[in-house]
Amino acid sequence: MGESVLIVPVPAVEPTVRRLRNKLDPASRAGLPAHVTVLYPFAPTPLQNDVVDDLARLFATVDRFDFELSGVGWFEDRVLYLAPNPPEPFQALTARVAARHPDYLPYGGAFPTVIPHLTVGEGGRHKAMARAAHRLQKRIPLYATAAEVWLMAEGRDGRNWYIDHVFPLGPAGRS
Repeated sequence: MGESVLIVPVPAVEPTVRRLRNKLDPASRAGLPAHVTVLYPFAPTPLQNDVVDDLARLFATVDRFDFELSGVGWFEDRVLYLAPNPPEPFQALTARVAARHPDYLPYGGAFPTVIPHLTVGEGGRHKAMARAAHRLQKRIPLYATAAEVWLMAEGRDGRNWYIDHVFPLGPAGRS
C-alpha cells in the first residue's frame, strides 16, 4: 500500500515552469505534474471502489473554474511557489474532500491554514530558487482552468507517482 494525493493539474503552465520544476522540485522528477494540491496525504492505495465512486460524485458537483497564477511566494525559504487567484475555489475543494473523508487532514494536519499553491521548487539551493523566483515574476500572470482532479498514487518503488483516477469537474455556468 502506498500514499495517494488529490491534485488539480495545471497543464497550461507546464511550458513556463517545467524546466524550473525539473531542476528545483523533487516531486516533478518523481512524476507529479504542475499542480495545485487538493489533499495530501489521501487514502492509501489501492482505493476502495466506494471511495472512488464518492470522489467522482463529489467532483462532478463542482464547476470547473478559471484562475490565474499571479503571485510568487515562499514558505520560509524552502518552498518557492506560484499563488492561484482566486484561492477560494481550491480551498473549497480541499474543505469538501476533508469533510467527506475526515481521516485525511490536509498535510496531515501540520498547518493550521492551507494555502493553495503550485510548487516550483522545494529544498533546493536558495540562490537557484531566488533566480527562478525572479524569472517567474516576469512571466506572471499565467492563466489556467481547473477542469479535473487527479488521484495520483505512489508507485511500488516508493519514489515515482502515476495517475490512478481522473475525476472531471462539472460544466461551468450551471444554474
